[in-house]
Amino acid sequence: KNELLKLGYNPLHLGTAYLSDIIYYIYISNQNNLCINLERDIYIIISNHYNKNIQTIKSDIIKATNCANCNFELLKKNCLLNLNYTKLTHKLVIYLVVNTL
Repeated sequence: KNELLKLGYNPLHLGTAYLSDIIYYIYISNQNNLCINLERDIYIIISNHYNKNIQTIKSDIIKATNCANCNFELLKKNCLLNLNYTKLTHKLVIYLVVNTL
């Protein structure tokens, strides 16, 4: 979760918690995260865990990522973060975080 906070995610957003769980699941399952279909393979697990609709899980993650993008721009502008990406996507975040663990 700390890695998500460094990228500008707000810990109060549900999407941040869902994204953290997805990253943890991918990490412990030792899967190649580039080959995973999130909707088919992962969102179903998270939706069952939280007893939420898959679309709700996906929507909350996208909302949290959109909010993180505002913070991401500020972090880059203030030189607190050195990444060569113009915008975060949830798939990019999953890839970045899993590969730093």
